Amino acid sequence: MALNSAAKGNFKMKPRVIVLIAIAFAAVLLALFFVPEKNTFTSSALFASDANSAKSKVNVTLHLDRNQVSRGQNLLLTMTVQNDNAAALAGFYASLSAPGFEWDASKFSSQLPTNIASKSTLTRVVPLTALAQSGSYNVVVLYNWNLDAFRSSSLTVGPIRMVGLWGEENWLRFGRRLAQLTKDLTLPIVLAVLGYIFQRLQSRRDRYFQLSQGRRDRAAREQEAIRQEREQVRQNILPLVMTLAEQHYMPIVRGARLLIDDHKKLKEHRPDSSEEKIFFDTLFLLKRMDHLRRSKGQIFFQNGLAERIAADSWFVLREGLLSALGEANVALALKDMAVDDGFAEFQPKILKFKKCLEGFRGYINTNRDEFERYLKLVDLIQAVFRFEANRPFDEHWYGIPRPLIFEFEFDSKPEYPQRNLSEACQNKIKGLPEEWEKYRLTTPQI
Repeated sequence: MALNSAAKGNFKMKPRVIVLIAIAFAAVLLALFFVPEKNTFTSSALFASDANSAKSKVNVTLHLDRNQVSRGQNLLLTMTVQNDNAAALAGFYASLSAPGFEWDASKFSSQLPTNIASKSTLTRVVPLTALAQSGSYNVVVLYNWNLDAFRSSSLTVGPIRMVGLWGEENWLRFGRRLAQLTKDLTLPIVLAVLGYIFQRLQSRRDRYFQLSQGRRDRAAREQEAIRQEREQVRQNILPLVMTLAEQHYMPIVRGARLLIDDHKKLKEHRPDSSEEKIFFDTLFLLKRMDHLRRSKGQIFFQNGLAERIAADSWFVLREGLLSALGEANVALALKDMAVDDGFAEFQPKILKFKKCLEGFRGYINTNRDEFERYLKLVDLIQAVFRFEANRPFDEHWYGIPRPLIFEFEFDSKPEYPQRNLSEACQNKIKGLPEEWEKYRLTTPQI
């Protein structure tokens, strides 16, 4: 997942690049709006005359001093009325319509007389103030008079363009330029964007392969480290473990199995069994464990939990047997035994241990159930010793893990001593079931 996330990437840009792009874009828009172009509109005055009224020998003309103006500027509208008739014009009236402009309507009307004498000309000037910012507007004058009959007409002059910073001209120019720029740049922008996307995709692909190669390299290094570690184990640890197993662990396992096996034979009343052999097996196991303690100081296993189980079980077993047989009697018996003695070497000296043997017989005959509970601890000890002695070989040599092997059904029915226990033994036994359950879950199951 980490590889995929890192390879995916994104298209985010740095804040500084975004700011620079925004500034450049704003500069382009301002240039499109404000940079002037060649003027296609000619500034001039505007003039209009009424051909219809001229037929009645009344000539009406309108004149504007210019055709473009900015907001707030004044535009001068000049209205001329020439009466070429022999009679005067009666009831002359005019009104002005100028969208986008402001003027004094009352003053405009008051400047015009009601009657215009014959063969005379009337001229009036009206200031118009621009109000709009953009657009084009016309000025319309409506007028009427009486000459033998009621007559009316209108005259329009324009268009007048509103110019300025935000005027229509600038907006139209901006629109044209933007449309042309968009048209010219669409294809290059699309190609640039596609090129950028393809470049990012290629970069992402290259990074993915780099990370994949890095992952493969790390895996190869890890495998090489494991291989070297195994080689180190073979060269250094395995000989040490083999020495411990050969000199201590496996003799303890053999002694424990002999004790359990001889007890089974005695219960079955087999001729090759005897209480003397069980007595020897018990002393031999004590001797072997004492030899391990004196030689190495303690038990050394790969698994710390296994060390605690073996040590606690041995503590309870040793304390219980010494209490039942007498510590002084056991010490004298162990002193006359060698770590490699067998029953054949022990039997001629058995009379030396008569008092200890009688105590042992009395104990197993009157506390058979309790003794078998001690044998359950012996079974646990031999199973843990056997498994841990072979664990390094199973993991680093054979590659096939083997399960715990029991001889007295401790795995199916765990039992612990109950009678005449010291406080220290009671504390050890309280913790053994939990330790055993945790340890059992870490070992291969059958």
